[in-house]
Amino acid sequence: MAKFALKIMDPMRVLLEGHVESVFVPGDRGEFELLPYHAPLVSLIREGNVVVDWTTVLSVRRGMVRFANNECVILVEEPRHRVPVAVLSSIQARKSKGGQEAEQGHVA
Repeated sequence: MAKFALKIMDPMRVLLEGHVESVFVPGDRGEFELLPYHAPLVSLIREGNVVVDWTTVLSVRRGMVRFANNECVILVEEPRHRVPVAVLSSIQARKSKGGQEAEQGHVA
């Protein structure tokens, strides 16, 4: 599959750099995914998770993203933490299960 250049930075350092197949971004007007050869865009990023290639999650507070000429640059205010997607999925599954049990009258 085609790839594009990605660089994620905070004010002090480069957090992640390389060629990737996709980036999922929590934009200020909704979440979106960037793929190779996406139309040029600039967007603000709200608090949430930036997901790279569905394998790496970078939790961010705020920032901005620019995609042009098959290059993506993401500037973040400060990252909160980075976790593998499998861990994030496991946490979300437990939260969902706990919510369903609470609805059924069970306490986790």
